[in-house]
Amino acid sequence: MKSQTLRKGYQLYTDSLAYEIKLTEKYSKMLALQLFAKLEAPMSPEEFLVMDVVSCNPEICQRDLAKIIVKDRANTGRLLESLEKKGLIQRVVDVKNNRLVKKIVLTESGKDIFETWFDKVIPIFNKVCSKFTEEEINQTRDVLRRMRDAFQEIVDIQI
Repeated sequence: MKSQTLRKGYQLYTDSLAYEIKLTEKYSKMLALQLFAKLEAPMSPEEFLVMDVVSCNPEICQRDLAKIIVKDRANTGRLLESLEKKGLIQRVVDVKNNRLVKKIVLTESGKDIFETWFDKVIPIFNKVCSKFTEEEINQTRDVLRRMRDAFQEIVDIQI
């Protein structure tokens, strides 16, 4: 167990909840990268995330997608371009508030591949969650949302 050392009256960063979240995110990302590599997935974990969001939000636009995946529009565009080249998504032009927008849809091939890989990947992540009760998961989710809200009061994210 780490010590709760104080410096100048403040908790050390390495003893903070923010640091614990950062470490957890790092391990989660490493698990995803290793899993996708081991299974020889036809997409990266970030591309899988995009496909997951698009599958839940049919015809989402790039800007809204970027907000959900917390990426700037340029990085989101690169992910979409890669998925489009693989034939997994298609961007279709539509009008929203008298402006042209590109909406993102999964192709039939994209739907099939996403479902196949969803069935392979999600059980492994659920295995991690099985070590916690539903109440613990809900409490953690609530605390993380409240913490994110507190950060958003301070941080200006330009997406």
